Amino acid sequence: MSEEVITPPGVYSWEVLMTQRIASYEPIRNHPEWPRVAPGVRGTVAAAEPPTSRKVSALMSALTHLALFVEAEKTRRAEEAAEAKRSHAARQGTRKDGAQPTEPVRREKPDAAEWLSIEAIERFIAYGLPGMTSATRDSYRRRLMLLRATLYEKNPVTGKPIKLSDSDTNRPYTKAEQKELWYWAHNQPTAHRETAFKVLLCLGLGCGLESAEICRVRAHDVRISSNGAVTVHVRGSRQREVKCRRAWEGHLAELAGALSGQAAWLFLPTVERRETSLVSSLVSRARKSPEAPALKTRRMRNTWLVDLIESRVMLTTIVSAAGIDSLDALSPVLPFLSSAEATEAERQLRGLDA
Repeated sequence: MSEEVITPPGVYSWEVLMTQRIASYEPIRNHPEWPRVAPGVRGTVAAAEPPTSRKVSALMSALTHLALFVEAEKTRRAEEAAEAKRSHAARQGTRKDGAQPTEPVRREKPDAAEWLSIEAIERFIAYGLPGMTSATRDSYRRRLMLLRATLYEKNPVTGKPIKLSDSDTNRPYTKAEQKELWYWAHNQPTAHRETAFKVLLCLGLGCGLESAEICRVRAHDVRISSNGAVTVHVRGSRQREVKCRRAWEGHLAELAGALSGQAAWLFLPTVERRETSLVSSLVSRARKSPEAPALKTRRMRNTWLVDLIESRVMLTTIVSAAGIDSLDALSPVLPFLSSAEATEAERQLRGLDA
């Protein structure tokens, strides 16, 4: 009989990575009560399905502090009740002498629902963060109330829990949405706005640039090679060269060529003062379209990143082109990557040829 081959699960992506990050979390300071609350903290954060490793760390830290605070309150109340019971027994003369051993304080099992009650959160914010600034308190409140809403409130449309990963903030644009955005840009009421939005799309979807980087690109930073490749020189603290994706390079070359390689800004060349808010300000004034999704630079950058990863570009190449120094920066796009089938995952992990 041939040896049975055990096929590994087919998901090697976001779920596994986030589960590992949650399971490996430990508070910075060793707290004697951490082992007691750890299962509840980890299970609660895992149920919320946080979309990034940074979000995991933020929620784990906030919930750990809250859980330890609530459990300390409960322990103190239990000790006070036990002490009152002993005093009462002593007054009634039911104890034979003072040498009788004291019974251990009985504590209830930790309850995450109790931790995340509004009353508990507000007590924690008021009394559980001594010496913290109001900004820090507000940050803790936002994290905990978001976690509470995620676990105990329902989407009014679907009736299902609202997952942290459901947000449109990080979701890449589909191919159809990218086409709608291009049509939307083309149909702006003035040529000035049409050009500005097309520049945004080319630099965001084609090069993965962020708002501040888009605002600093000059026309002569766009160079066209003899083979048709378009390279953008990115200025700023993360200075680098980025090759535009082929689907966008023709449009970008045309837009840059219209300025004849001048030192003028590529995006809104008549506006001299360069601020990141230039992008959001222009978008807010744009002609709306019922078909086109909202234009967000983060979603454009994530679309670019997912396209590179799905095209099996080497991670070192992606990190260099994206101007990032840690793979943690890629975690927002992990929920949107394709998962390999079980047999394909096994083949890849074993290093077998196709």
